[in-house]
Amino acid sequence: MTPASAQDRIVAKIIDALLSAGVLALGWRWSNGTAAIALMYAWFIGCDGWGSWGKWIVGIRCVHAETGARCTVVQSVQRNLIFVPSLVRVLWVAGARETYLTAHRPLIALISLGGLALVALEARFMSRRADKRRLGDAMGNTRVVKGRAPLFA
Repeated sequence: MTPASAQDRIVAKIIDALLSAGVLALGWRWSNGTAAIALMYAWFIGCDGWGSWGKWIVGIRCVHAETGARCTVVQSVQRNLIFVPSLVRVLWVAGARETYLTAHRPLIALISLGGLALVALEARFMSRRADKRRLGDAMGNTRVVKGRAPLFA
């Protein structure tokens, strides 16, 4: 299995993020902001299990690192745990009142910096590996490879 390039992975993630924004917009229309963000995040991390639209469009897929079988939803959650600090910050901000946010600005900034540090760690981890696995891939025992998966099979 040929590893997907960093460029392909970034383009796929951007496509998925745009689609997730659409899920967020629909969820926001039908519920409160916090529920909409949680729905968007669940969709965003869960789509690795069946092959996200972004990966499909770019022609890459997420597979079990050893067997090459399709990534499971559990593996998808494991490989995306690295993004939880960012989710916590977003949910906190969406559900909080302005006075609360002002009083807790340093803590929110610290959580944000932690999320950014994890993303930087991921990029460094991936750039140093021949198989181009990111830290999240190691956590979920997955890899992203070239090849289009069937979308709903």
